[in-house]
Amino acid sequence: MGGAVEEGAKLAGGFMDALKREPLSLALVVMNLCLLMFFYVILVRVADQRKEEIGLLYEDKKQVRELLAKCVVPAQRSGSLTLGDNGQPETPSSIIKNSPLFKDWGKQ
Repeated sequence: MGGAVEEGAKLAGGFMDALKREPLSLALVVMNLCLLMFFYVILVRVADQRKEEIGLLYEDKKQVRELLAKCVVPAQRSGSLTLGDNGQPETPSSIIKNSPLFKDWGKQ
C-alpha cells in the first residue's frame, strides 16, 4: 500500500511542477474550479427559491380549493338510459337530430 501512496505523491508533485512551469494553465484550472463553484451556488439558490415559490402558490390556493370542494355537488345518476321511440338507447347524435332546433335548421 505504501507504493500506491508514493506513486500518488509523485503524480501530484509532477502535476504541481507542470503548473509551476506554466502559470497560465494554473490560472485556467483555478478559473474553471471557481466557475463550477459559482454555478453550484446559483443552482442551489434557484432551487431553494423555486421550492419556496411553489409552497406559497399551494398555500395561496388552499382556501380556494377548500371552498370549491364544499361547493361542488356530485352528479346523481339514475342508472337508467334514455330510450328512444324504438325502445333502443339514444345516442348523443340521435338526441341532437331529434331536437326541435336541428329539425328547424334544415328548413331554412
